Amino acid sequence: MEIPVLGLGTWEMGGRQSADRSNKDAAIKAVSAALEMGYRHIDTAEMYGNGEAEIIVGEAIKPFNRNDIFITTKIWPTNLSADSIPRSAEKSLKRLNTSFVDALLIHAPNNQIPLDESLNALQKLKQSGICRCIGVSNFDIDLLQEVVTKHPGLISICQNEYSLLSINQGIYTRGSHSEVIPYCQANQIVFTGWRPLGKGKIIDRGNEMAAIAKKYNCSIAQLALAWTIQQPSTTTLAKAINPSHLSDNLQATLIRLTPSDYSHLTTLFLK
Repeated sequence: MEIPVLGLGTWEMGGRQSADRSNKDAAIKAVSAALEMGYRHIDTAEMYGNGEAEIIVGEAIKPFNRNDIFITTKIWPTNLSADSIPRSAEKSLKRLNTSFVDALLIHAPNNQIPLDESLNALQKLKQSGICRCIGVSNFDIDLLQEVVTKHPGLISICQNEYSLLSINQGIYTRGSHSEVIPYCQANQIVFTGWRPLGKGKIIDRGNEMAAIAKKYNCSIAQLALAWTIQQPSTTTLAKAINPSHLSDNLQATLIRLTPSDYSHLTTLFLK
């Protein structure tokens, strides 16, 4: 399997924890525009808009060849029991209008439900063809190591917050740069970062990045995105509605930083 280095995030498309259909047509149009531009990874979750984001994605992908698109969705922590996981997956497939997803992830850990129970249920879904691979999201290094130690080779993706601004300290996880990514690389796990632009706050540090951005003839945002995917087996998710932002984000995947520029940026934000 291959996973595209840049995925389109869909958080807040169709609402937050509850459905908001007021901008549904615009959201469908944005996902469609992204696919027309060349995006081939769409990330969503059953929690996004209480399923509305999955419905939006399902509508947008209809004109396209399903096998050309990598779709990731995630199961919310309250649905991680052995009984609930299959039900959640089936509902997601119905909303997405597809017979399978490429990646099915635990959205976040739930210490009230044994992790082994959740992983075993996900493995059964993979064996049945409901998903092509499974993974985890918002897992710290300790929990990730537990998964790999108990279930070697089972998970293919770890999705955590990762940007220059959250280089080692995200909202829910720590050590993405110094611990999680190296561990993923050593265990053949793809690392996918979310919120790579820090909800736009990376622009506030633009003066420190301006000289390097000028060197690559790119924006601060594009430079920040390029940094997140510089390392092997790292991918990122960026949410955008505006067609120009969608295009700019896609162009960022063509930027390859020199080792010295990458190290300089890293050092700036590790301080």
